[in-house]
Amino acid sequence: MSKRKHSVGWFSSYDRGLDVLLSDAVWPKIVEAVPDVTLDVAYGWNTFDSFHKDNPERMKWKWNLIRKFNQYDVVEHGRLSHTELAELMKEIEVLAYCTSFPEIDCITVKKALAAGIDVVSSGFAALQESIWCKEEEDIEDIHDNPEKLDEFANRVIDALLNPISDEKRKEIAEETIKRYDWALIA
Repeated sequence: MSKRKHSVGWFSSYDRGLDVLLSDAVWPKIVEAVPDVTLDVAYGWNTFDSFHKDNPERMKWKWNLIRKFNQYDVVEHGRLSHTELAELMKEIEVLAYCTSFPEIDCITVKKALAAGIDVVSSGFAALQESIWCKEEEDIEDIHDNPEKLDEFANRVIDALLNPISDEKRKEIAEETIKRYDWALIA
């Protein structure tokens, strides 16, 4: 299960914390520690635009985030099919999901684990239940807390510089697929 070295992914709606990942407190620190780090994002703006196209404040937020994409050479894949997303996820080492969105069942995390991605999250809400293979401390109020942002950046850096083995990735992927097999759920 070979991955693209030092690759980070984001595969949820961008307004669930991608701005936090790309904030001055997080992404520059990651880049400084891992200069060849890459960030691939996939989700697109379709849903965001449909809800916020008439909201100047939210559209300004969008354009500020797009500026960050350009500043940090983020590869934006837009909206992908399930198959295309699965192919992209096969390449990625780390999912960096610093959200304060109250997830109740994070499908993105489950897909990432099924692809053998090491998930680093804020552990907020039900994320700890979805990330079954390791303990994730709940980083509350990550958006407004410099110490918590620093802690999250350090966890991403550690995951990139000390990647889990291909054998462990395969083990996590296989177990995740077993856990969420439709025959067991239905």
